[in-house]
Amino acid sequence: MKTAYLCLAFMALASRQMEVFAMYEMKYTPPNYPSENKTLVGFLIRSFDYSHHVTVCGKACLNDGKCKSFNYKEETTTCELNKASHLDSESALEDSDGYIYLMRDAFFLPAEALGACASDPCGNGTCQETCDGKFLCVCEYGVWTGDICETPVVHGGWGDWGLWEGCSVSCGTGVHYRFRQCNNPTPSEYGGRACKHENNVMNVDAEKCNTTPCPQWAMWEPWSICQPGHTSCGLGTRSRMRSCMYDGTPDVDPGCTGSTTETGVPCMSRDCDVPLKLTGSSTYGEGILEIYDNIRDEWGTICDTDFSSHDANIACRQMGFSGSAVGTPTITPISDTSYPILLSNVECTGSEVTLTTCTHNGWREVTGCSHDDDVALKCAVDARWGKWSPWSLCSLTCGAGVQTRTRVCDPRSGGTCIGVADDTLECEVDTCNPEI
Repeated sequence: MKTAYLCLAFMALASRQMEVFAMYEMKYTPPNYPSENKTLVGFLIRSFDYSHHVTVCGKACLNDGKCKSFNYKEETTTCELNKASHLDSESALEDSDGYIYLMRDAFFLPAEALGACASDPCGNGTCQETCDGKFLCVCEYGVWTGDICETPVVHGGWGDWGLWEGCSVSCGTGVHYRFRQCNNPTPSEYGGRACKHENNVMNVDAEKCNTTPCPQWAMWEPWSICQPGHTSCGLGTRSRMRSCMYDGTPDVDPGCTGSTTETGVPCMSRDCDVPLKLTGSSTYGEGILEIYDNIRDEWGTICDTDFSSHDANIACRQMGFSGSAVGTPTITPISDTSYPILLSNVECTGSEVTLTTCTHNGWREVTGCSHDDDVALKCAVDARWGKWSPWSLCSLTCGAGVQTRTRVCDPRSGGTCIGVADDTLECEVDTCNPEI
């Protein structure tokens, strides 16, 4: 190929009133590398099919700052601009019929004859000439930015979390928040990606707070002992209390409205007529005095501290006897130390009907007593008749006679029996025969 010349014309931008033309010589330097029927593959920038001469393809390469070589096929007027040459990759240079492969420096034009993109002003982007002879850089989106694609695109990264804000509620379970910004680094204005989700969390994070419950009433405390009832019996009153939990203030906090106490609630204390019984003796009317605790469903003894004859009379009368009797009962003491002693310091005036209406220290309020101190009673047992004897035989063997029977009075603790000791009954066995 001989030296080629190309006439180039352009319009001067300084004035639209006259046109200025210039002629430039385009020089060709024959290659010293394989060129005929060769093509470089794998490094294509762009291609077009309207290049009617190899010089047109060469000028297109000179006008593209990124072009290092080109492939030209005259038959199809195809021009392929490459971003590399065989010096970059020898293996990329392949046989291809009808093609001419040339490097950029195979042709030369003065700089003023070339377009604005010839010097590759866009660096990392693609240069496009504008109608006014200037150029516009098209940057690869998400990779480069800037007027000449000189600045790498920065994708956003999350900064540190800020401090937790105050809880949404003062008590109970609430929520508080913290925030962060996409500023580490801040994404580029054009092409920079915003920060991504992390575990479904963006710029706001939330968690529960103030797990301390709000003030509220605690459970009612157990009812007090029915009063009077501890040392007395019958109808009484009782009370109970409650507190406002979690440092609450009654009748101030919403969960603690109302009173801290319930008082004067009617109740039935100890039964005034709880049963008594005598145990530990085989003799009727004698034994250790026991009393029944109707609250705990349990029997127990009474300590003899301050126990007087008045107390003994009340206890005996309550059990159905006429009163107490003089004498020491015969008993077998209780050896089981776990058996309860229920009362002590019982004091009666003598007019009471039951022992529980007398004053005492209180149920189970017993100190300094053992089962050696248990009250033992001998109650007055009224005299009573023994069983009738069987009827005797009739007093006569024939005719009208009499049968008799007897019984004995047992005076027990004293007194006499009411009634008769002997009883008779008319009888007749057979009618007597006067001839005999």
